[in-house]
Amino acid sequence: MFLTNKQASARLNSEKNLARASFLPQNAKDAEVPEKILTEDPDVLITEKVIPLSGKNRVNLTTEERTNIAIETRLGTSTQVEVARANNLKVLTVQNIHKGKTKGIDEARVKEITNAARDLALERLMSSLGLLSDDKLSGCSAKDLSVIASNMGRVVEKIQEKIETPDNINFIIYSPELKQERSFDVIEV
Repeated sequence: MFLTNKQASARLNSEKNLARASFLPQNAKDAEVPEKILTEDPDVLITEKVIPLSGKNRVNLTTEERTNIAIETRLGTSTQVEVARANNLKVLTVQNIHKGKTKGIDEARVKEITNAARDLALERLMSSLGLLSDDKLSGCSAKDLSVIASNMGRVVEKIQEKIETPDNINFIIYSPELKQERSFDVIEV
């Protein structure tokens, strides 16, 4: 809601204005109001404020804020709890943004940045593998070789794009229970 200076002045000078009542002396309805409120002084600042809906503690996130949160969490630079604290959000909100369940995320930009980071990490991995020559590996013990292989496997796993697989399906087949002849009622003929 935008007000002209004339409308703002009329509201400030109104008898129903509670802010004006604090300037008035006690029990004096017709007393003079300080000059600062009555005139259109350039020092008086009128600001517009968004009143949030009940139950909400803040204004909705912008597309850029959602996109930045998605980039930060998907790259793994910060945990979701750290991002939630830094942005004064609930962890569930950050988790929904991370998983892409929230609308208003620039997925193209997120994908571009995460792909660039993944390519850089893969490039570094390949150059580090190039530094591991056969001579160096032959001088290592079996324990050192297993540690190197494990670390490289973890790096590759973190670099790969995470594809959510559906829940595992358990297919259970029941076979009938075998009973002995004496468990049945027998009629002799």
